[in-house]
Amino acid sequence: DYCDVPCDACSQFGSCSFNGTSGICKCQDGYTGPDCSTPCVPCSNGVCGSTEGVYGSCICEAGWAGYDCSVECGDETVGSQGKRNLVGATEGLGLLGSTVTCDCNIGFA
Repeated sequence: DYCDVPCDACSQFGSCSFNGTSGICKCQDGYTGPDCSTPCVPCSNGVCGSTEGVYGSCICEAGWAGYDCSVECGDETVGSQGKRNLVGATEGLGLLGSTVTCDCNIGFA
């Protein structure tokens, strides 16, 4: 019984959970942040940021960029500002794995 462990205040999108040492907010899908009040941007090829400074933002998989990770690196037809770097890439994984990186054009990250 851990009823003596205080928990930070959680928003309506989270609930208090014991992580083994303290009480933390466990967020519902689609929300993040210390109190679960930050909505996640829908990501095509990435995950919702869950650390300070990037809460709710899309963190793109290798080879993808853009606000929602929908711009494939090297695809100039959709506005990509970089080129694929296949050095060390594993054949057959393409942009699905972390073996392909994107070398951004100057002024882009």
